[in-house]
Amino acid sequence: MKNSLRSLILGATVVCAVTASAADEVQPFTLPMSLQPTQAEFDRFTTLNANNDLKEWQFNDEENFIYYAYSSTKDADDWVFIPVTLTAKDTYLKVSIEALASGASGYYDENFELAIGSAADAASMRTILTKTVDKDAFTAYETTFSNTITGTGWLGIHATSPKNSRTLQIRNIALQSYATPIPLQPVIKASSTDNLEYTATITMPSQTVQGNAIEGKVNLRFSVDGTVENTYTDLTPGNDVNVAATLTKGEHTMTFVAYLITDGETTESQPVSETVTAKDPNAQYTLPFSFGPTGQIEFDECVWFDTNGDDVRWQLKYLNGDPAFYYKYHSKNQANDWIILPAVNFGTTDKIKISVEAATEGTFKEAFEVYLGKEPTIAAMTIKVIDEPEFATSKAWRTYDATLDTEGGIWHVGIKAKSAADQYGLYVRNIQIESLNDPTGVDTIDADENAPAEYYSLQGMRLAAPEKDQLVIVRKGSKSYKAIMR
Repeated sequence: MKNSLRSLILGATVVCAVTASAADEVQPFTLPMSLQPTQAEFDRFTTLNANNDLKEWQFNDEENFIYYAYSSTKDADDWVFIPVTLTAKDTYLKVSIEALASGASGYYDENFELAIGSAADAASMRTILTKTVDKDAFTAYETTFSNTITGTGWLGIHATSPKNSRTLQIRNIALQSYATPIPLQPVIKASSTDNLEYTATITMPSQTVQGNAIEGKVNLRFSVDGTVENTYTDLTPGNDVNVAATLTKGEHTMTFVAYLITDGETTESQPVSETVTAKDPNAQYTLPFSFGPTGQIEFDECVWFDTNGDDVRWQLKYLNGDPAFYYKYHSKNQANDWIILPAVNFGTTDKIKISVEAATEGTFKEAFEVYLGKEPTIAAMTIKVIDEPEFATSKAWRTYDATLDTEGGIWHVGIKAKSAADQYGLYVRNIQIESLNDPTGVDTIDADENAPAEYYSLQGMRLAAPEKDQLVIVRKGSKSYKAIMR
């Protein structure tokens, strides 16, 4: 028969008598305890309606959970106590439950506490966890705690929601002994990422979560993105261990877990993690090329130059939720700053189409240029592809494209901001390069592949001395491409 301490109006003496009787009658659960609960299990619980408001913990026999429904007049102050047998070895325990707030979608959160005590009454309870439940789906809550109780102990669940809430539901109540030593977390003392190489110094724990010194050796498991990279065994507690890994380009999560093996039983620390970004300076894209930037990782693959030294430079910024390269105005200086994208291997492509999207922060006029170059430097940006001297879109994207003859090999795209001083802001994104697979050139000219460069007008007339900024056809052997002389 389910025990109930429903009435406080009988006085403290009567309540104490009922509590003692209840404690004598119940059949405690043994560790490890895992309760759904069922009706039979709930009948072994003891409830306490501490504020005497006719509301108390109840059992839902259709879905097997316990629940506390709100009072319209009083804040919740109701308990359910679960008896459990504890021994002298059970000096450290872990408790977990799943809980939901039925009205969370309507901003009706619920509150509860977990506690441990030597009797089924509020006065003997020691709080071990306090939580606000703000989800309307069952969510796990857990904690670990020290214990000195032997014999019958009581796990208390205390509803503390404000009046006029909705319903707090709880299921999957578990309690287990953590008497076996459990190591504290390791500490990431130092770490660095050099291109694709990651190194770190990890300080191993010297104590257990139970507060005792670790006896013997401790071990470390090192994982990258959830996959074990390496294990380090027979380490001295409190000492440092050096770890290393070669990563692939991109963002990675590095996780470290200390663990002990005691009498054949393995116990683990809570994991400690950090996120790092690996860069590959030798990585090359191929055609067709598409570059967002999709986020910070792609942005960091680029190099930027604050040419005029005014601390205004290209940065990553979102426009209407879309990541883009962004250049903010300077109140006195005209823009003259570059961002250069990573290498693209054109292979043997002779003709390409390149396009970008651009937008302005407001109605102020902005200006930019797009170049191709063989190296990620300003000096190497010799082929001007797109030149937009003045435009304004008020945050609407506009596409600019160009088709040009070029030569194969490795190329970089450079974007130059050249807006006048005291404008607003320039956005550029979605850089695309595709091969048109239609190599063209000055076919009537027959030259050796290793011959020096020759220059021709767009009409095919050879030029002895091209003028600066003149658009010409450059011929090297059997290859030809358009370029602006600089």
